[in-house]
Amino acid sequence: MERERVVAQARVRAAIQEEAHKRAAFEARVRAVIQEEAHNRAAFEARVRGAIQGEAHKRNAFEARVRAAIQEEARKRDASEARLRAAIKEEAHKRAVAEARGLAAIQEEAHKRAVAEARGLAAIKEEAHKRAVAETRGLAAIQEETRKKLLQG
Repeated sequence: MERERVVAQARVRAAIQEEAHKRAAFEARVRAVIQEEAHNRAAFEARVRGAIQGEAHKRNAFEARVRAAIQEEARKRDASEARLRAAIKEEAHKRAVAEARGLAAIQEEAHKRAVAEARGLAAIKEEAHKRAVAETRGLAAIQEETRKKLLQG
């Protein structure tokens, strides 16, 4: 009976040690994920700032969202271990969705800007062409008037 109790206690200790090892490994993975996410967030913020340069209103709104997300992450880091694990899983999903939406929005904005620039350039070229045609016609008319005056005079 005593031997079974000792064996059971040894199994419990082994299970506790295994659980502690798993938890330590999980915490290491969580820290790695947080560091990776921090790196990804920093890289993403740099891409966003570069992509929307010149649009101060949108940049300020994005930076406010980033500051809010950073503050939210700091608050979540202060939460309990169980809540932190759940929040990290949820936040990783939300961040992936937000990044995908953000990249799509950036691509859409870049596309719109490219289309607008192309239209602007086309309009400028068309206007320059019209001006050149008008100047050519004007010069031709002046030459014709000069020729008529020389022939009359």
